[in-house]
Amino acid sequence: LKAEVERDKYTLIQTLMLASMHAEGLNGNEEASLRLSDAVHHAGTIGLHLSRGIGAGEDKRNLRLFWALWSLDRLNAGINGRAVIIHERDYGAFDLWLKITSFLDKVIALYRPSQKLETPWEHGFPTFEEVVGEDAETLTPEQIAMFELYYHCVAILSCRLRHSTPLPPSAPSRILQSLSALRIVKISNEENLAQLPPIPVIPYALTLSMTVSYRQYREAKLQMHRMRFRADWERAHRALAALGNQWWSAEALAKLGQHAMERIERKGKSPGGEQ
Repeated sequence: LKAEVERDKYTLIQTLMLASMHAEGLNGNEEASLRLSDAVHHAGTIGLHLSRGIGAGEDKRNLRLFWALWSLDRLNAGINGRAVIIHERDYGAFDLWLKITSFLDKVIALYRPSQKLETPWEHGFPTFEEVVGEDAETLTPEQIAMFELYYHCVAILSCRLRHSTPLPPSAPSRILQSLSALRIVKISNEENLAQLPPIPVIPYALTLSMTVSYRQYREAKLQMHRMRFRADWERAHRALAALGNQWWSAEALAKLGQHAMERIERKGKSPGGEQ
């Protein structure tokens, strides 16, 4: 890429997308966003989203590549905290991946700076089966597992918690968040994650699940509940750490989560600490 040897825009776009998905290390999130930005730039240059009348096969290939780029743009915004580059007001879409990504697009609005306080998605969040619909018949079990992990990532993010306006545990969005965190761990226990499509949704899902369990552990009043949430956290942490050989971010975030849990447990055992 740096040598600028490749001149074919279609190959460049696909290469940059793959490089964005697998950018790791301390500056991985920055590199991922820069590579994705370059891919969007090349896509705009050749009008990837436009029908050129060059044949049904070519137009279909271009459209599939564009929507893959569109959804990766949303995924990058969710995982790396970047602004979206391709805006929905310019393009419209839908297929199973794009259905879930369209929900993520709505959820991202909860995290944008605004004078108006955005409320969590409290009602009408569809179930995974409702989202999949008849598409399930055309998918492999591995694809379904990957899509479900992605769906639960969006479900967890749909409940943005703020210190200034806390939500009670009984709020629908918090219940959905808790159930999604548990479902992610269940999928990780039942599926061979190494056999799923290699996209960053997988370690990200386990990171979100671990985060939810950690917060529940901190907020729980009953010792029995604290023990249960600690066990939920341990299962998510163990599954995330196991991905360390495949994903740099998985190893780094597992260590970060371990340090956070050890710190809060030491604080709880110290005089005057949390009980």
